[in-house]
Amino acid sequence: MWRRLKAWVSYPHIRRQVRLGFLAMETQAWAGAIGHAREALLRDERHAPAHALKAVALDRLGLTDEALHAIDLGLGLQPRSADLHHTQALILFGLSRYEQCLQATNRALSLLHRRAPRRRSHLYGLKAACLWGLGRGAEAREIAALGLSEAPDPQLREILRDIHRYLD
Repeated sequence: MWRRLKAWVSYPHIRRQVRLGFLAMETQAWAGAIGHAREALLRDERHAPAHALKAVALDRLGLTDEALHAIDLGLGLQPRSADLHHTQALILFGLSRYEQCLQATNRALSLLHRRAPRRRSHLYGLKAACLWGLGRGAEAREIAALGLSEAPDPQLREILRDIHRYLD
């Protein structure tokens, strides 16, 4: 009970630290973002968005093992978070671990509501890039086209154009 009360009292501070961390990332102040994430996690180690913030910043600093550990902690707390699975997929893609990235992308897509077509479109682009990295070009083309059917995304359109260029 005390733990829940402590987290409830600290929640505004935690949210502020996470917001400050994301602002730090916008200016590429990765170490500052990690500091804000750590400050939030000192108040409540079960705050999944703080783990995600820390994971992204660590990844940007090239500390990918630590980044994967941080995102795994976040996923352990919120396994049904499309955002956390998306973050995991992006980290795995950067490591060229396409099969694992594909699995994380599929989980994110299955959890993300259809009323978020732009975000789904971005995930389809990531999925197409994973499939391309696995040498599955025809599937990549189908997935990119599916993503474009949900939302017109210039970046996804460019991915599809590149796929057509290489396959044709």
